[in-house]
Formats: sequence, structure tokens, C-alpha cells
Amino acid sequence: MTDATPNLALPFIMPQQAQKHVTHNEALNALDALVQPAAASRTLAAPPDDPAPGARYIVAAPAAGAWSGREDRLAHFVDGAWAFHEPGPGWLAYVDDEQALLRYRPGEGWTAAVETARAPRFGVNTDADATNRLAVKSDAVLLSHDDVTPGSGDIRAVLNRQAQAGTASLVFQTGWSGRAEMGTAGSDDFVVKVSADGVTWREALTVEAGTGRIAFPSGGVREKLTAPRSYHVAPAGDDANDGRTPATPFATLQKAVDVVYGTLDLGGFDITIQLASGAYAGFEVLDPQVGAGRIVLRGDTDTPDNCTIRDNPGSSAVIDVQNAGTKIALEGLHVTRTTTTNLVRALAGARIELATRNKMSGAGRTHTIMASVNAYVEVKGTLVVADQCYTLLMASRNGYLTIEGASIDLTASPNVGIFALASIGGIVFAYANTFNGAALGGYRHVVQTNAIVHTNGGGASYFPNDNAGTTQSGGVFA
Repeated sequence: MTDATPNLALPFIMPQQAQKHVTHNEALNALDALVQPAAASRTLAAPPDDPAPGARYIVAAPAAGAWSGREDRLAHFVDGAWAFHEPGPGWLAYVDDEQALLRYRPGEGWTAAVETARAPRFGVNTDADATNRLAVKSDAVLLSHDDVTPGSGDIRAVLNRQAQAGTASLVFQTGWSGRAEMGTAGSDDFVVKVSADGVTWREALTVEAGTGRIAFPSGGVREKLTAPRSYHVAPAGDDANDGRTPATPFATLQKAVDVVYGTLDLGGFDITIQLASGAYAGFEVLDPQVGAGRIVLRGDTDTPDNCTIRDNPGSSAVIDVQNAGTKIALEGLHVTRTTTTNLVRALAGARIELATRNKMSGAGRTHTIMASVNAYVEVKGTLVVADQCYTLLMASRNGYLTIEGASIDLTASPNVGIFALASIGGIVFAYANTFNGAALGGYRHVVQTNAIVHTNGGGASYFPNDNAGTTQSGGVFA
């Protein structure tokens, strides 16, 4: 028979033992130390100067004085002396100055009993799983700076992904279906996107990582420019691109003008929409320009045939610019048609400028260049004209079309029904132009219904065509 219990080493009262009360009291003192053990501290390596009766400590290393050689043991001050209890595997003790529950492991000593930092899963009021290894079900979650340790007074939450192609984001759901998400996904740009059904997502805001520029892909708030900007369009592009570089062009002109007129405040800076060589469908602009600055649609100013704009389904003009405040300059473009009636139209207060070198073609067109309903068109630079049309220059309903100091290339001898037509208060003003070649088969000018064609004294034969011009119903030619 052994003389002590196997777990706590409490002494047995042996047969025929004298002074049994001594052994009994020793066992009670051990129980007093080991049952619900709570040590005052585990940072002392030597006994305190004036310990209270029953005081308990976990001896720190390197132990000294009366505690020498007793590292990691539970020291219990009883009857004016120190008793020591050697811990076994799995023993638990509460340390008061740390307010922590510790566990003893041979070879490791006393360590935190609840190792939350190493827990593979943790659930609060719900079950964690292999995907959601931290799960919390609560009406509210509070994260606060550390004012106990104390900390720095700051608080910062970090979402870290492995690589740029991954995702680091916060998702907001309704009934477990996504409705909003913000973060980085597939790039370093910060994106906020929303969904009405959890399936189709729309980007509301993008912040470019490299520049800090903010874009609003779905419209709404306008970005105000702080420098001139270029957008690029190419037949092999994609309207899902940002259009900001030749490597990320839009595919259509309509997308480019929608971005420029629908999402930007020019802020006094110019915008260039640069076309790569190729063929494009036409476009319409209905929204006014916001902010001062010039918007230029530029193709190839040396060879406009390299950038052809043909037809515009759903509109009567290949390039159709409408409404007051809507302005655009056209440079280096070949505008033509197969099915669309007219080529270039400014309507209802809009303004169009044709500059540098442009070409107009497409047999069977009605009006080539027109300004109607208080709109304004200015033609300058070189204008190449080919194929048959009803009118070349047309201003109606108080529209104003000016062609001044331009070079008109008619070497293709186009058949033009009316070179300059003005009606219903419209004005065509032509001055100091050069005509190379001549139009065939039509009138030099027709002026109707209180309209004006003014050549600044150029004379009745100013516009090169076969037939003399006419004036009707109060029209004036000068």
C-alpha cells in the first residue's frame, strides 16, 4: 500500500500510526491549496515578504530563496511555511493578476487553458463550419480600441487576400442573397457594387488604385476632371473596358459619348475620343456637355478613309447631336451611309464643329451637313465631298451653318442637288473658302421662307454647281 493518493499526493493515515491528526491536517491543507486553485501571480521567482495565510503562487523561473528548485509548482503558504505541490498534466489554475485560467502541460509549463488563438473554428451563438470558420449570430457586434492593456487608442480591421486576382470584400445580404459588396476583386481598384436580386451586379463606384481617380460606371454623380483626358475606341475593343488607354478601348462610339456626356464634368479641360483605324456605327448625343472644355472626336486627320463611320440604326443621321449645350468637334472622319438618310445633323440648339480634314460620302443621302432648330454648325479645314446627295449644306428653322476659310474638295465631281439650302429662318454663311473641282447637276443655292444665304459678296456663282440659285418666299441671298 502506498502512503499517498495517486493524483493529488494526499497522505494516507497508515495503520497504527501515531498522531493521526497531523497527517489528516496535512491532507486538508493540500486540499485547501489544490481544490479550486487560484494563484495570486505566476511572475514571482522568490517568496513575497509578507504573505497572507493561505496565499498561493505559481513559482516563476529561475526560482530563488525558499522557492529554489520549485519552478512551476504551486506554492502554498500555510502555518508560517511554504508547501509545494507539483502539478500534473491537465491541471487548471486561475491566476488573479492576469485574470486568466491556465493549464499545465509537461515540457510547456503553464499556458492559457482556452487557446482561442489556435481554435480551428469558433462559433458565437451558432455553429462554425469549414467555410465560415468564425461565425457569429448576434443583433450587434462591437469592436473597440483597447483601453484596458492599454493599447494605442486605435482600431483597425484587416482583410488580406493572397494575390491581385483574389477577392477581399464585405458582402451585404438580404435573406442570404447578396445586395451590396465593397472591396477589391480581381484587381487593386476599390469597387462598390450593388444587386437587386443577388445575380446581376452593377458597379456604382470605382476608385483606381494607381491614380485615386473616382469613376461612376452606372452614372449619377459626375467625375470632375483635373486634367485633359483621352478615351479610345477600336473595332476589337469592348464596351466593358474603361476606354482610357489604347490597350483598353471601347468598341463603339456610342459607349464613348455616353461616358463623356453622361458621367463627366469637364471642369475646363478638353476630352479627345480617339478612334483606331476601322469601321464604326454612328451615334447620337442628347445630353448637354457639363463644364467648360472641348470634346473632340478624332479619327485619322491625314487619311479620313481609315476611320469610317457608317449608318446609325434608329436615327435619321449617322452623327446626330441634339439639344442646347451639346457640343462636339469632328476631326479626321469619313462619314458615309448605306441606309441612314442624313450624315451630320445638329438639332435643337446643339453645336458641331468640323475641323482639320473630314470626308462626306454615300450616294442617295438627303442632307450631308445640317443645322436645324437653333443649332449651330461650323465647317473649317478641309472637307472632301463624294457621291450623290440632295443637299451639301443645309440650315433650317433658325439653324446657323457657317463655312469660313475652308477648303472644299469636289474633285470627285459629286452630283449635288442643292449646294447650299436655307429655309424657315435658317442662315448659311460662307466666306473666304476654296473650292477644288465642282459639283454637278444641281443648284448653287436655294433660299426659302425668310432664310438667308450670305457669301459676303461672293456673288451668285459663289457655290460651284451647274444651275443658278433661287430665292423664294422672302428668302435672301447676299
